[in-house]
Amino acid sequence: MKLVTETQAFFNKEYQDREDGPFLKSLQTAFISQMLKKYSGALPDHIHYADDCFVAYRNLGFLSDENFARACSQSGFDHVLYSRIWRVWVVTCSMLSAWKNSGVIADFGTYNGKVLSAAISYCTALLGPRAAEIYAYDLFENPPTEAKKVEHGPKLFEEVCSRLSPLGDICVVKGELPNSIKQSSSDKIAWAQIDLNSAHADLETFRTIYPLLIKGAVVIFDDYGFVRYSETQRSLDHFLAVDNRRVMELPTGQGMYIHA
Repeated sequence: MKLVTETQAFFNKEYQDREDGPFLKSLQTAFISQMLKKYSGALPDHIHYADDCFVAYRNLGFLSDENFARACSQSGFDHVLYSRIWRVWVVTCSMLSAWKNSGVIADFGTYNGKVLSAAISYCTALLGPRAAEIYAYDLFENPPTEAKKVEHGPKLFEEVCSRLSPLGDICVVKGELPNSIKQSSSDKIAWAQIDLNSAHADLETFRTIYPLLIKGAVVIFDDYGFVRYSETQRSLDHFLAVDNRRVMELPTGQGMYIHA
């Protein structure tokens, strides 16, 4: 039984910007309407439909995970984050795999810190507090237009500090990436997420942390698989090709890199 219920929404900007966007949006709206009618207003447990991703006859075990459901609820998730819940699970589960490893955890583009909060809460519930530090980076106010979200503003930095401070040894760093990395830490990295909505910023941040990654370190790229950020994929692929390494593209639109 699902304890976490995804929401259906069309936040992808391509629905407004591409010629076929309105057609695909109307097609999917009709599709979900018919499914909800068929299933009396609630999708069955084997179906997931959210964040431009439809699957059927899947176990979807993470949606019935009590600890995950609790972590999301306690972190103040709204309909936006519940519509991206599979992405949240990728972040959470991959962080869990690195939780006991040496090296820091770093979230580049943490925004309001809610996803990071949920992931930390989940990992702590299963494996206990973490010994090494956790870093959360963002501009917090006045980001580039493409990256700007509703909560960006002069109060966001303090709000994120307040949200994350009860969860452990977490350093919230305000500033432009990648410069703010060099000014805050040179520690080895066990896990990272990069979500900057910019091919240049994503690449330069990854280029900066690349020498700091421990063996087996995981890096999640939130934008890697989305058509809108095709240049992000091309630039990261080109950078890694020198060492014959690749990012794994995920159906969620994310990319996962494991440092060998």
